[in-house]
Amino acid sequence: MALDRVNHRMFVPEPGNIRILVYQLDEKGQHVRHTADHVIGHRSVVGRRRQSATNRTDGAGGAETGLAVDNIYQRLFVRDRNRILVFNVHPDDMQDYPEATHVIGQPDFETMTSGAGQRQFSGSEIIVDEDTQRLFVEDGSRILVFDIDPTRLVDFPNAKIVIGQPDFKSREQGLGPNRLTRAHGIALDPDEHRLFVSDQNNNRILVFDIHPDRLSNDPHAVAVLGQPDFYTNTPRFSGARARPANRFGVRSITPGGLDYDRLHKRLFVSQLPDNRILVFEAAPDKLQDNLEAFVVVGQPDFTTFDPVVSQTRFAFPKDPSVDSEKQMLYVSEGFPGGNRVMAFDIRPEVLRSGLAALDVIGHVDDAGRDDFNRRMANDRLDARTTTMARAVALDA
Repeated sequence: MALDRVNHRMFVPEPGNIRILVYQLDEKGQHVRHTADHVIGHRSVVGRRRQSATNRTDGAGGAETGLAVDNIYQRLFVRDRNRILVFNVHPDDMQDYPEATHVIGQPDFETMTSGAGQRQFSGSEIIVDEDTQRLFVEDGSRILVFDIDPTRLVDFPNAKIVIGQPDFKSREQGLGPNRLTRAHGIALDPDEHRLFVSDQNNNRILVFDIHPDRLSNDPHAVAVLGQPDFYTNTPRFSGARARPANRFGVRSITPGGLDYDRLHKRLFVSQLPDNRILVFEAAPDKLQDNLEAFVVVGQPDFTTFDPVVSQTRFAFPKDPSVDSEKQMLYVSEGFPGGNRVMAFDIRPEVLRSGLAALDVIGHVDDAGRDDFNRRMANDRLDARTTTMARAVALDA
């Protein structure tokens, strides 16, 4: 999901319905209404079918985590398979089923082809550095950096910088201070000009200096988290997938979905298979290879990993989203989890393991109140509802 900190809005992608819902939040960061105010990618909030055409209004699907808001110029960047669509989401201009203003990764709005090089990609995660007007796009074994200043942005632009590869043509996976295997999860520290990158198959998180005056092609990371050096990739954590007696490193940092709290310099890392989010001290002077979490969200303690739908537990949490100004953490859970977004107060004096959510979007009880225990898209699974139906058989 993505947050508009200026106008207090939340953009929630629904890849199964090929759309993005827009919710109004109050000044505390909690939802104003249970229903979305606007929809992007469909003509109405009740639309579910994928449109047949590839164009500037209809999504092709795949924006599960690939959303980013430019709060300065009120633009929404949406990763839509092999392209990124750019929308004007200023409140004065916002409407259902809007047209994109620009496309990145494709020559026009009607084309959807795979590719690589300096202009094309097939990644998922994106993040905007508002202060420098740069867009960072995760693309497997590399990160592409685009100039998105509105006075210079054009359709099908060239990336300015590549991270993780020696040039724009290379796609080799590797190990070292300047190589990646499969990047998944990126977070920005705009004050210290740091980019955190989850390197999944190398079991680590790399930290890059992305100051505009220092960043160039093929940079070396300035720090590695989760490994003793840049050339080691041995797993240092085993959780839900192991027998209890064989688990280890239950507080260790691992690659996953990321977000950064710039106010208190904390890194939030999701562990989807382990049904939790870990919180780490991430100030420059606190970073070390064997970084350990001081809080776990979504579980009562560091040794519990069971998926549970409740006010204090997670079932397959997606990437975290942090609003540093409001000190709120938002976590989405899709199928087969809670099909919801939960909001947590993460002020230092409140944050603790087993923290209860303040707010939930996606479920209400029969009286119209927030319901933290329901999990199905139609409120419940019973004799009248189905989920993920695949086929039918007839008795003639």
